[in-house]
Amino acid sequence: MKFKMNLFSNNTLGVAGIWVIALVLASGNIKASTAVNPKVQQGEADKIAIGNLLDGLHQAAASADAEDYFGRYTEDAYFLGTDASERWSIDEFKAYADKPFSEGRGWRYEVVSRQLLPTSSPHVYGFDEVLNNAKLGLCRGSGIVIHDGKRWLVAHYVLSMLIPNAIAETVGQASIRNLGQQP
Repeated sequence: MKFKMNLFSNNTLGVAGIWVIALVLASGNIKASTAVNPKVQQGEADKIAIGNLLDGLHQAAASADAEDYFGRYTEDAYFLGTDASERWSIDEFKAYADKPFSEGRGWRYEVVSRQLLPTSSPHVYGFDEVLNNAKLGLCRGSGIVIHDGKRWLVAHYVLSMLIPNAIAETVGQASIRNLGQQP
């Protein structure tokens, strides 16, 4: 007597058919899904690396580790601080940070949220992050990171204070008075 396995019963896939498909898939001879696009995999790896870069930047600043902190910037990076006068080349920023860092006084910003913004170049990302600081409250860090062929580095960083709309006019007027400007 010859055994015949009917994979289909009444034009539908029977139990035997389901078992055969499951066994073939489990054997690895047929993949259940298509291969992941390498560009997608690289994009995810880049996002992790950029997150580590920025997290490390904040950690190095908090521990006043100048070598680690400034080693995360490009040689021609710019840092824009919260004051209108704070548009510094990386060398000017190093000079500003030298005293507090050499005294072991860094600055601590804790990341509340972060968005990474891919560009048309796989070697350039934008980012923005909400940060919390004990003295300034909520701030926003934003900027550009680039891949130099070896690693991701910060090319441009902007730190700004987040002012609730309910007090924006009051803060704006105080800023005008402080700068000696008239409305």
